[in-house]
Amino acid sequence: MAHITGGGIPGNLGRPLPSGLAAEIDLGSWQRPPVFTWLASLGVEEEEMRRVFNLGLGYAVIVTPDDTDTAMRVLDRTGEHAWVAGRVVEGSGGVLLR
Repeated sequence: MAHITGGGIPGNLGRPLPSGLAAEIDLGSWQRPPVFTWLASLGVEEEEMRRVFNLGLGYAVIVTPDDTDTAMRVLDRTGEHAWVAGRVVEGSGGVLLR
């Protein structure tokens, strides 16, 4: 699990992954809150927003593919809005934003 705070998605999501794995995140898999459109209108670059902010992805839970349906049902029952934002792939422990 990773709480996506300062450092954005790349600075936080890679931490719980063991060596040899990386997270591949689909930036189009969720609706960004309007504040990010506003920040962009003020001149904040996309790369800066990705590095500093969570872009609306506040918390991430990494589960095995076999456990995805169960995790989604549990989160739904507790009133959490959840979605599949990416997958774990072979890599250097980092985060790939697509």
